[in-house]
Amino acid sequence: MLKYLALFVVIFGLAVYVSVQDERATQQSIQTSAQLANGTASAKAGEKQPQENLPDTGRFKRICFSFFRWPNGTTAWAIIFTLLAIAEQTQQTARAALATVESANAMRDSIRLQEKAMELTVNTERPYLVISVESPSPNKFVFIAKNEGRTPARIKSIWSKPIPAVMGQPGPIPSDDETAESLISTPPQVLPTNGTCTVFYCDEHRLELMQASKFSSIYFYGRIVYFNTLETDPDKPYETKWLYCLIPGTAKGSIPFPDPRHPECNTWI
Repeated sequence: MLKYLALFVVIFGLAVYVSVQDERATQQSIQTSAQLANGTASAKAGEKQPQENLPDTGRFKRICFSFFRWPNGTTAWAIIFTLLAIAEQTQQTARAALATVESANAMRDSIRLQEKAMELTVNTERPYLVISVESPSPNKFVFIAKNEGRTPARIKSIWSKPIPAVMGQPGPIPSDDETAESLISTPPQVLPTNGTCTVFYCDEHRLELMQASKFSSIYFYGRIVYFNTLETDPDKPYETKWLYCLIPGTAKGSIPFPDPRHPECNTWI
C-alpha cells in the first residue's frame, strides 16, 4: 500500500501545480483582455491585421494538464488507484487462500503421520499371546499361552477343546460366537508380560476318550480374546487362535503340532 500512497502524493502535487498554473493563466488572460480593451484606437484601414489560427504551441501542455486538473483528472486517477488496489487485494486474498489450503494439507499430513506413529506404537507396545505345547510325561500335553508382548493382557475369554477328525481332517471349526465365552476350567484373568497360563490339558485317559480308534487323528482348537490393559478405551479386542494336530501311531514322545493345512486357524491379531 505504500506505493499507492507515494503515487497519491505525486498526483496530488501535480494537481496542485496544475491548479496554480491555471490560476496564473486566468490572471494573465484577464490582464491581456484589459490591455486590449484600453487600446488607443483600432487599426487604420489597410493596415496589416494580426495573423489568425496560428499554431498553438501550448496545446500539448494543456492536454497533459487536463490529466491532473480538478475535478475530472483527479477523479479519474482516484478511480484507477481504486481498481489497482482492488486487484492487488484480490491477489493477496488468493495468495492467502492458497497458503491456507497448503497449511491445511500440511496439517492433515501431519495428523496422518501422527496416527501412523500412534498405530505403530500401539502395535509395538501391546500384548501378544503365543501358544505352545509342553509334554511333562508321555501322552500328557499342556497347552500354554505366553504373553510375549510389552504390555499386560486382560484376557476376556479362553476357549479350548478337542475336535474329532473326519476323514483325516478336523471336524467343523467352531464359530467366533461359539468360542466367545470362557470355559469353567479357563476363567478370564490378567496376564503380565512374559507371564504364562494353561489353556488346555490332556492326558492319556482323555486321549482314549477322544479317539474313535487308535488310528484316528486328534485335533485341538482354541481361541483367546484379550485387551491391552494400557488402552483406556479399546475399540477392538485382540485374539489368538490355534489348531493343533496329534497323529496316531507316532512315538510316545511326540506332541501335537500346528496343522500347516489351516494357517488361518494358527494366528494372532
